Amino acid sequence: FSKWKDVDFIKTYYRPMVKGIADFLVNYREKMTGLPLPSFDLWEERIGIHFYTTITVIAGLRAAADFARFFGEDELARKYEKVADQMRNAVDLFWVGDHYARTIYIKEGQVHKIDETVDSSTLLAPIFNVIPIGNSRFAKNLETVIEKLSVKRGLARYEGDQYLKGGGTPNIWFISTLWLSEVYSLMGEKEKAKEKLDWALSKSLPTGVMPEQIDENDNYPSVSPLAWSHAELIRAIYALRNGALDPK
Repeated sequence: FSKWKDVDFIKTYYRPMVKGIADFLVNYREKMTGLPLPSFDLWEERIGIHFYTTITVIAGLRAAADFARFFGEDELARKYEKVADQMRNAVDLFWVGDHYARTIYIKEGQVHKIDETVDSSTLLAPIFNVIPIGNSRFAKNLETVIEKLSVKRGLARYEGDQYLKGGGTPNIWFISTLWLSEVYSLMGEKEKAKEKLDWALSKSLPTGVMPEQIDENDNYPSVSPLAWSHAELIRAIYALRNGALDPK
């Protein structure tokens, strides 16, 4: 919408979908920290307050604020932005010294447990414009993710991932590797970005079909094609060409 301004298309969805979802996100929050209440993580494996969920909610509320302002509801836009800013401030609760923890657990307004597992989804913070690409903490997080999750030329999903494994080295996920490519593009590191993108293309099937993951012996243990992998490929190519992911 920010690029094409197709009002006839979006006006049907603004009230029931954009506002409806944004109002839910505003209300579904932990009272003391302002973070989203517990939910399943993006890997559909665990319940908690997740880094990934937090940054996507922030991005969603900021987008809803843009819509509200376009439709003349400035007060509502300020409300959504205020909540997004509160969540952004609370993102610091995930910081554990050299990376962002993937999940925290809050009891009586205080963090009482942290899952410090290094997770590739933390790379999405600058992709969703929540943490600047030049932020020192994100730079350290990136360094840790690369150190802990690199498998050959690709990137594992998270530390110790044993999905479809019987032990040993985690499988390499195409989306994780392509997230790294996108980050490199945002940093202006085009050669590194292209290297990760080329890896993803080289490990795809001859038909162009891209799977979910691949093991260290280049076997495909799970679903293929995976639409998510293809979507991230398109974003990675766009980021490489434009040095940004914002269509504005």
